[in-house]
Amino acid sequence: MIIKNPLIIKKAKLQAKTATPTTSSQTIVADSNYDGLSEVQVEAVTSSIDSNIAAANIKKDVTILGVTGTLESGGGTSKLPQVVDGSAIEITADDLSGATKIRSNAFYSYGNLTSITIPESVTSIGSYAFFGCSGLTAITIPSSVIGIGNSAFFGCSGLTAITIPSSVIGIGNSAFKGCSGLTSVSIGSGVTDIGNDVFYGCGGLTSITIPGNVTSIGDYGVAACRALTSITIEKGVTTLGNYIFKDCSALPSIEIPDSVTSIGIDAFWNCTSLESVVLSNSLTELSASLFLSCSKLSSVEIPNSVTKIRNSVFYQCYALTDITIPERVTDIGVKVFYQCSRLTTITIKATTPPTLASTDAISSATTTIYIPAGTLSAYQTATNWSSFASKFVELSE
Repeated sequence: MIIKNPLIIKKAKLQAKTATPTTSSQTIVADSNYDGLSEVQVEAVTSSIDSNIAAANIKKDVTILGVTGTLESGGGTSKLPQVVDGSAIEITADDLSGATKIRSNAFYSYGNLTSITIPESVTSIGSYAFFGCSGLTAITIPSSVIGIGNSAFFGCSGLTAITIPSSVIGIGNSAFKGCSGLTSVSIGSGVTDIGNDVFYGCGGLTSITIPGNVTSIGDYGVAACRALTSITIEKGVTTLGNYIFKDCSALPSIEIPDSVTSIGIDAFWNCTSLESVVLSNSLTELSASLFLSCSKLSSVEIPNSVTKIRNSVFYQCYALTDITIPERVTDIGVKVFYQCSRLTTITIKATTPPTLASTDAISSATTTIYIPAGTLSAYQTATNWSSFASKFVELSE
């Protein structure tokens, strides 16, 4: 059983709380978010003082079974103390002196926390550590930190800038999700992986650079960043997750470096300002719904490395007028060019007709399909391609 008597801390001043088991079989589970204890578990006994409880394991001025704690606020490896909303709160490095980590939920949903200074002794920031701290306007992550947990700063809408030091290796899922006031992000040279949803919904962010030391960015990595007009992805990044740029409605263009070998499904879904894309020459397929509803996309070259074009890749790309399908493509999915109302010309370089999953893969607006010289008969008789027999034009050799 967890004794949930939160310590009220303002300027790191503790008020005394007492937790006493009511029966001899009751268990106290130590949790410094609530009762000020270090991570120990003690059983109640018939005597007034349990032999497993030591003053050094209890927060200062907290009394458990007659033992009054001596552990100072934030000391050692214990969790940071509970902060209860009241007036505006500031936490200084002195208040957290000796802390080696900010553990999960340490400052969960404390909207009146406006400022915090993390000492250099801290090596990690746990999951949900500052979740919902909407009043937090600035924070410095010290160079001692090597890990940032899931949802660590989720919903910190007052943050305007964040610098992730080179000491950090990984950024957990949703770490900065919903930080709507964030306008500046700097990712350090030590980061190798960025989790899912990390910058999802950072509506104030206008530009971001993903450095080459990052090898992968998870699903929805920078999705719904509706003010984003510039994304720089440096060579070295290999994997871009599903829905990674979904709803980045202000993004006009992007270049994917050749180091990228995989882009997830729906990656650019509803990027309604996207006009041009340069794709990596290392891609072997265009994933499903890759450019779904990119209504302004007019310039895109499918790399020669691509062998498969999955379902609905260019669905509702109304601005496309022509496109070339390279010679290595062997499979074309359903509705690839569906509702591409201006796509009048398609050029296919494959001498063997690619497998066409359905006739709805080709736009009804398409009037001319160019094919290699000497392949007319093959295309006119191939499954589903035969429906477009009158539109084929052989290219000269």
